[in-house]
Amino acid sequence: MKKSKLMMTIMMVAGVLLLLIGYYLAFRTNTNAVDKTNTQIAQNATSAESAARQISINNQRETRGNSLGMFLLGFGGVITLFSITTFFPTSKNVKAL
Repeated sequence: MKKSKLMMTIMMVAGVLLLLIGYYLAFRTNTNAVDKTNTQIAQNATSAESAARQISINNQRETRGNSLGMFLLGFGGVITLFSITTFFPTSKNVKAL
Protein backbone atom coordinates (compact mmCIF):
# COMPACT_ATOMS: atom_id res chain seq x y z
CA MET A 1 0.00 0.00 0.00
CA LYS A 2 2.88 2.39 0.76
CA LYS A 3 4.41 1.76 -2.64
CA SER A 4 1.11 2.67 -4.30
CA LYS A 5 0.87 5.96 -2.34
CA LEU A 6 4.46 6.81 -3.25
CA MET A 7 3.76 6.08 -6.92
CA MET A 8 0.64 8.28 -6.89
CA THR A 9 2.60 11.10 -5.23
CA ILE A 10 5.29 10.86 -7.91
CA MET A 11 2.62 10.85 -10.61
CA MET A 12 0.92 13.88 -9.05
CA VAL A 13 4.18 15.83 -8.97
CA ALA A 14 4.99 14.80 -12.54
CA GLY A 15 1.50 15.79 -13.68
CA VAL A 16 1.74 19.23 -12.08
CA LEU A 17 5.20 19.69 -13.59
CA LEU A 18 3.88 18.76 -17.04
CA LEU A 19 0.99 21.19 -16.55
CA LEU A 20 3.40 24.02 -15.76
CA ILE A 21 5.70 23.24 -18.69
CA GLY A 22 2.71 22.90 -21.02
CA TYR A 23 1.25 26.20 -19.83
CA TYR A 24 4.55 27.96 -20.45
CA LEU A 25 4.96 26.49 -23.94
CA ALA A 26 1.36 27.05 -24.98
CA PHE A 27 1.01 30.62 -23.81
CA ARG A 28 4.51 32.05 -24.06
CA THR A 29 4.21 32.97 -27.73
CA ASN A 30 3.18 36.49 -28.47
CA THR A 31 1.11 36.33 -31.64
CA ASN A 32 1.41 40.07 -32.18
CA ALA A 33 5.20 39.76 -32.27
CA VAL A 34 4.95 36.88 -34.76
CA ASP A 35 2.56 38.90 -36.92
CA LYS A 36 4.88 41.92 -36.83
CA THR A 37 7.83 39.75 -37.76
CA ASN A 38 5.89 38.25 -40.66
CA THR A 39 4.90 41.74 -41.83
CA GLN A 40 8.51 42.89 -41.69
CA ILE A 41 9.62 39.83 -43.63
CA ALA A 42 7.01 40.50 -46.30
CA GLN A 43 7.91 44.19 -46.58
CA ASN A 44 11.68 43.64 -46.77
CA ALA A 45 11.66 40.60 -49.04
CA THR A 46 13.20 40.75 -52.49
CA SER A 47 11.15 37.85 -53.86
CA ALA A 48 7.77 36.43 -53.02
CA GLU A 49 9.15 32.89 -52.80
CA SER A 50 11.78 33.74 -50.18
CA ALA A 51 9.25 35.76 -48.17
CA ALA A 52 6.77 32.88 -48.21
CA ARG A 53 9.48 30.43 -47.12
CA GLN A 54 10.60 32.64 -44.21
CA ILE A 55 7.03 33.32 -43.07
CA SER A 56 6.25 29.61 -43.26
CA ILE A 57 9.27 28.73 -41.11
CA ASN A 58 8.28 31.42 -38.61
CA ASN A 59 4.70 30.13 -38.40
CA GLN A 60 5.83 26.50 -38.06
CA ARG A 61 7.95 27.36 -35.01
CA GLU A 62 4.96 28.99 -33.34
CA THR A 63 2.65 26.09 -34.22
CA ARG A 64 5.06 23.42 -32.94
CA GLY A 65 5.55 25.15 -29.62
CA ASN A 66 1.83 25.72 -29.18
CA SER A 67 0.95 22.12 -30.12
CA LEU A 68 3.54 20.66 -27.77
CA GLY A 69 2.33 22.94 -25.00
CA MET A 70 -1.30 21.90 -25.49
CA PHE A 71 -0.32 18.23 -25.52
CA LEU A 72 1.62 18.60 -22.27
CA LEU A 73 -1.28 20.52 -20.70
CA GLY A 74 -3.70 17.71 -21.54
CA PHE A 75 -1.34 14.90 -20.56
CA GLY A 76 -0.37 16.61 -17.31
CA GLY A 77 -4.02 17.23 -16.51
CA VAL A 78 -4.94 13.60 -17.03
CA ILE A 79 -2.02 12.34 -14.93
CA THR A 80 -2.79 14.83 -12.15
CA LEU A 81 -6.51 14.02 -12.04
CA PHE A 82 -5.83 10.27 -12.14
CA SER A 83 -3.33 10.46 -9.31
CA ILE A 84 -5.62 12.66 -7.19
CA THR A 85 -8.61 10.35 -7.63
CA THR A 86 -6.46 7.33 -6.81
CA PHE A 87 -4.63 9.02 -3.93
CA PHE A 88 -7.86 10.10 -2.22
CA PRO A 89 -10.13 7.08 -2.62
CA THR A 90 -13.86 7.47 -2.27
CA SER A 91 -16.38 4.74 -1.67
CA LYS A 92 -16.97 4.42 -5.43
CA ASN A 93 -13.38 3.93 -6.57
CA VAL A 94 -12.29 1.83 -3.57
CA LYS A 95 -14.30 -1.07 -5.00
CA ALA A 96 -12.58 -0.59 -8.37
CA LEU A 97 -9.13 -0.90 -6.82
